[in-house]
Amino acid sequence: MPRSKTKLEYNTFVKGLITEASPLTFPDGASLVDENFVLNKDGSRNRRLGLKYENDFVKKTLTSLHNTTTKVNSYTWKSVNGNGSLDIAVFQIGSLLYFYDNNVSPITGSPLNSGSALDLSIYSSPTDLVYSFSSVRGELVVATGGEEVIVVSYNATLDSVSSTPLRIEVRDLFGIEEIGVDPFVRRSAASHEHKYNLSNQGWPLLTTVSTDDIGTSVSTNIYAAGYAAGAIGVYPNNSDIFGSFKLSSATSIKAINSFSPWEMEKINTGTAQAPRGSIIIDVFNRGATRNLKTALTVPNDESVGGVRNVTSYAGRAFYSLNVTSENGTDENSPDLTAMVCFSKSTTKIDDLGECYSHNDPSAEDFNNPLDTDGGYIVLSGAGEIYALSPLGSSLFVIASRGVWEISGGESVFSATNQLVTKTTDAGAISGSSVVVGEAMISYMSSGGIKLYLFPSLTPAPHSASSFSCQA
Repeated sequence: MPRSKTKLEYNTFVKGLITEASPLTFPDGASLVDENFVLNKDGSRNRRLGLKYENDFVKKTLTSLHNTTTKVNSYTWKSVNGNGSLDIAVFQIGSLLYFYDNNVSPITGSPLNSGSALDLSIYSSPTDLVYSFSSVRGELVVATGGEEVIVVSYNATLDSVSSTPLRIEVRDLFGIEEIGVDPFVRRSAASHEHKYNLSNQGWPLLTTVSTDDIGTSVSTNIYAAGYAAGAIGVYPNNSDIFGSFKLSSATSIKAINSFSPWEMEKINTGTAQAPRGSIIIDVFNRGATRNLKTALTVPNDESVGGVRNVTSYAGRAFYSLNVTSENGTDENSPDLTAMVCFSKSTTKIDDLGECYSHNDPSAEDFNNPLDTDGGYIVLSGAGEIYALSPLGSSLFVIASRGVWEISGGESVFSATNQLVTKTTDAGAISGSSVVVGEAMISYMSSGGIKLYLFPSLTPAPHSASSFSCQA
């Protein structure tokens, strides 16, 4: 008796989700609709589980400060104070931060800081933004969108948290535009802007000067630029380097190595800008810092905005900045939205806001940057920077006009060893579209979903691979 044939239907789903094929030509091994499933590489799939309360959870009663528009975020602060066994769960609710011991169960039943919140609104931090968090050398660094970054420390003995506000400081490599004059021409009069530029390129307020062209005697505590104007009739220009006009020989031994205006008179330094950066300024309130440090009346030069993102990379804190408006800016003012600032590589809390070199670039000696210095990187044409995401041994900057990769090349990133590469012109459509996993970064662009994977088996782990799939 012939056996009846039985038709078996099966599908391995190894081709994953395909939404563009027609019903008549739909490929084998693919699915048309997948909801709440995770597709694995081997063709299997796992159900994406929903959220539920943890066992023995403890509810937190919120105050009247919170409402349906309050921004909420969470972060795991790992290796607190360098203790690998202490992780703290941090919850943002508006401007309030709550802290819980992440190593016990239930987490909600183990509040730290006596259950009290740390209110960051005292630092003029915006209350309507999702804060950015990062753990840097055991400290919690919070970018709230305000001009200050907040460094949070935890005292395990006292079970208390404390906070330190820091402003981002950089060396003034920009200078002030001198409108209506040629700054590379020596003139008999000098504006406050020109006097500031001279101070910023290393001309001291008080120094030792020679009283004549052969160094017969010296005078001390003299303003060098003003002394030159009185002796030879002109101020130094923006290409004049102070150390180039010192006497190497003199009638009086005391006059050797003193400033001589007559030496300046002999030398034409051309139109190359002298090294700048002697003065350290607040990256947002540049004009106010210049006025304070030199007692000169110079333009305001202010960028209104704040620090929007923070992350830890190469033992430093990295920051991206946001600008909403500008006041008193000129042609020399920096575009803060294109800057990624990085702190010094040290263990002191104050260093987390010091994004500048230890040595003065305009100094005669010891003017070279150090590996441990802070600084900033300019990503021209980046648009708005949405996220800073370390992956492998690189830092990826996801912006509205593309993605940049920052690394140390074949070595470790430092202030003296940097490699910056633009990996794609396809930028993200928003900050909320950026998703960071343990070994991947994904974001939504106008052309689809972009994904960067860390290739753990490749011999060059600092270079990530990427692919895109149509949304």
